[in-house]
Amino acid sequence: MQQEKLYYTDATKLADLIRTKQVSPVEVVKAHLDRIEAVNPKINAIVTMADGALEAAKKAEAAVMSGEKLGALHGVPFTVKDSIDTAGVLTQRGSPIFKGRVPDTDATAVARVKAAGGILIAKTNPPEFATSIETDNLLTGQTNNPWNLDYVNVNIAITKIETDIGVTGYGIGRDNVGENAMRKQFLAKMIGKDPTMTEAVWKEFWIPKLYGRRGQETKALSSIDMALWDIKGKLAGLPIWRLLGGYRNRIPTYVAGGYYSKGKGTRDLQAEMEGHVKNNARAVKMKIGAVEIAEDVERIKAVREVLGPDIKLMIDANCAYSYSDAIRIAKRVEEYDIYWFEEAVQPDDYEGFIKLSRATSIPLATGENEYTKHGFRDLIATQAIAFLQPDARYMGGVTEFMKVAGMAQAHGLNICPHGDQQAHIQLLGAIPNGHMLEFGAKELNPMAGQVYKYTPDLNEDGTVTIPDVPGMASDPNEAALEKYRVA
Repeated sequence: MQQEKLYYTDATKLADLIRTKQVSPVEVVKAHLDRIEAVNPKINAIVTMADGALEAAKKAEAAVMSGEKLGALHGVPFTVKDSIDTAGVLTQRGSPIFKGRVPDTDATAVARVKAAGGILIAKTNPPEFATSIETDNLLTGQTNNPWNLDYVNVNIAITKIETDIGVTGYGIGRDNVGENAMRKQFLAKMIGKDPTMTEAVWKEFWIPKLYGRRGQETKALSSIDMALWDIKGKLAGLPIWRLLGGYRNRIPTYVAGGYYSKGKGTRDLQAEMEGHVKNNARAVKMKIGAVEIAEDVERIKAVREVLGPDIKLMIDANCAYSYSDAIRIAKRVEEYDIYWFEEAVQPDDYEGFIKLSRATSIPLATGENEYTKHGFRDLIATQAIAFLQPDARYMGGVTEFMKVAGMAQAHGLNICPHGDQQAHIQLLGAIPNGHMLEFGAKELNPMAGQVYKYTPDLNEDGTVTIPDVPGMASDPNEAALEKYRVA
């Protein structure tokens, strides 16, 4: 079978090819390996690869040929017109693991099944989804995705910078096409530079006219900057929190949870939050903004009822509201003692933040989508935000984070960084206005505690103790990750 024919066949034809053994799952996977990143719009039979999927396909093929009965090869409950099981039988029901599930919208369903780790063959019209579809286990028909999250993927890219004296620095970023491309371009220019000259490196690579100023280029620079600070800490023999100021070595945390998912009722939400508290959380955050305001009000009320008065409760809308709707829900939930209202409106809607802050007693938090000291200068100037949430992976790395922290301190504002705790725990220990660290609960991320060498657990009082090792404590745990290696 020619690869080109596989590329352009539709699901019905592909089903027939599999059933009549003219093509195997392995051939289909191999034929599409080089096409995952750039899907041709003409393609309507899609195959994508998760880690280890090719090996799983080989096992599935061998089992099929031996007559063994398997679970579904694939199955996704989103606008599936034609699906194919391992025997090549057409079905419109999707995989058995989704039995009884209500289909999601396209993008959400794709995001949910991405964590399950197998192969998908499905007919679908929107080709943009083809770069991110990965589905259930070929052999068992089971999924590793418990369907209890709306955000099911943890995406990390580690930038590694080696020096000629044997010291290696690691920076934390994200794995996406634009950021990777800019990072590769910048890293090529790093050869021969002094890794301790972080301000010089930052000035060279943050040139809006050449690279941009509020996007992937700043994210790429952030991970490089973080790796350079890791090197500086290791050269000095000091953890970054001490090198940058040394304020405290235990940081209060909150656990981010309360995500939406199909079939997750109010009692399930309450049980999740109770579980976080039992695991030492003293503050928790929940999502709002994806359902009607009245329903979210009931969700918030239910969570406050099980938390009691002593646990901090934050709400996060991920920019879901107009300023008027944000005011409506804020007014209705003030009685539940909300510690902060996060990302209520779009990041650039400064007027919306101002109007909301004047209309509610709930403190506002935002900043995960803000960039550099310039952006935070303007955000601070609104006088609407009580908790600034810079993400060092996005907004400029350690260099910019510390400048923003200083500006915030001068204005009496707290820093509660967004995202990966490993990127921020050292930084919060260096500053007096480092208020609270976002903590990733192990219940929500099966890889928690495995990615890095030095990942602290929650203490009984809801704090974490900063790893007392030189640098950023961002070294990947290569021994634990080795079993997941694909290249």
